[in-house]
Amino acid sequence: MKSSTFPSKMSVIFLILLFNFHLSIAQGTERNTLQTYIVHVKQPEGKLLTHSEDLENWHKSFLPLSTTRTNTDMPQRMVYSYKNVIDGFTARLTKDELQILKKKNGFVLARLERKLRLHTTHTPSFLGLNSEMGVWKESN
Repeated sequence: MKSSTFPSKMSVIFLILLFNFHLSIAQGTERNTLQTYIVHVKQPEGKLLTHSEDLENWHKSFLPLSTTRTNTDMPQRMVYSYKNVIDGFTARLTKDELQILKKKNGFVLARLERKLRLHTTHTPSFLGLNSEMGVWKESN
């Protein structure tokens, strides 16, 4: 009787090990998946960055070195450098890279990008714009 239960116990143990292995791979893959974040930062103390290039370089300095290399096989990691309303940038990062970025001096906040659905296709009429008058007519 004991010999007949031995293979089933081994099968259960094998399935448990296989499940744990699969779970650890899935979690590792999730941590390495690129996601788009909107990152808010502070300007460096004692400096006022007014040129677009200086500001973009400041933003790039927050990214891990591996993301700033120019490799044609890899997608662009810095998506956009904000220059007017907020001090920050949008970048594609893994969760591990985000944790590194959070430790840098000047980091304020990072938010995962959210895609919002369009709620109206009637914005011009909602805003009271007339397509036959003013700048709206000439804007095409």
